[in-house]
Amino acid sequence: MIKKTAIAAAAVATAIAATPVSTAAAGSFGFHFNTPHGSFHFGNGGHGYHPAPQPHAMSCWQAGNYLQTQFAHVWKIECNGKIYTFKVKNGWGHTKIVKINKWNGNYWFA
Repeated sequence: MIKKTAIAAAAVATAIAATPVSTAAAGSFGFHFNTPHGSFHFGNGGHGYHPAPQPHAMSCWQAGNYLQTQFAHVWKIECNGKIYTFKVKNGWGHTKIVKINKWNGNYWFA
């Protein structure tokens, strides 16, 4: 069974390799992928690295709205500096203090 699969795969590879490629199609191959720090691309007439745009800080309102997608109720306590502080109530009715980093959106319980 494995021998038949290998023969079939070789036949398909030979057929693909023997297929003529136009010059227009030959230059359109490439790939692109993103990272947290930027993006890389290869092909399409070039290659390179593009740094990610500088992040923008979340406003207090945006941070509160983000937390509202995670918790039942959200109350603002303090929105000064790099870390915002909120009081949240989860679905079971328990209240907790949450701190959120305005630059990356990471939050934790205080």
